[in-house]
Amino acid sequence: FNISKPITPESYSEKINAALPKLIKSIVLFGSAASGERVEKRSDYNLLVVTENIGVLELNQIAKVTTEWLKAGNPPPLFFTLDRLRGSADCFPIEMLDMKQFYKVIHGDDVLKDIVVHPTHLRLMTEREIKSLKIQLRQGVIYANGNPDKVAELIQGTASTALVLLRAALRLYTQQIPSKKTDIPAALAAHVKIEADVFNTAYKLRKGEIKTKEISPMELFDRYLKNLVIVGDAVDGMANDSTQGNFGNSRRLCLP
Repeated sequence: FNISKPITPESYSEKINAALPKLIKSIVLFGSAASGERVEKRSDYNLLVVTENIGVLELNQIAKVTTEWLKAGNPPPLFFTLDRLRGSADCFPIEMLDMKQFYKVIHGDDVLKDIVVHPTHLRLMTEREIKSLKIQLRQGVIYANGNPDKVAELIQGTASTALVLLRAALRLYTQQIPSKKTDIPAALAAHVKIEADVFNTAYKLRKGEIKTKEISPMELFDRYLKNLVIVGDAVDGMANDSTQGNFGNSRRLCLP
């Protein structure tokens, strides 16, 4: 019997290199698979591919070797040229810092090592994304029209994003960032007066560790939104904080 082996980031990277010979500068694995939080059959693999050129011809060549990768439930890789990647730290500060915290170079150069994110860009994007999430939640609860199951689904659908944004907010206070998502709320609570358990309960609901019938979705939602407002206000307040003018002289200027 011809039993094919499951595709891995390493085997897929070999296909990418074969599809674009001499053009690939780096292939980097990031996300849960690099941090050790990947859950088999539930988490996907995330790849960053840095190449000399990214035109339609190159993308079509990649598409030819990507079918199996997509069927396995993985998203297409993120493609950048090196200059474009370096120039994106200002508009993707949250994603860039998350990548830099946990990643594995599968092929080529370590293109993330020397990228620096300015805290001003991180603060502004974190504020924007938290405010966007609050808008989404308020609109979502109107759509739910008091249905507890729909409110629970709303919490489930945003819990992971909320933890990502809490981690971004935490970076504005310290470089000591926990590796586990569930440790983020407690770490941020040392700097901002939030109820850390709210976010962990929401994440457990998302992962199926808590059932909707075991909680009051409306009560959880109320606390969830209120604590997001607290985090958003804290981040927003940094813009007018006199100490923020000293970013250039503080440890927070050159975020890794």
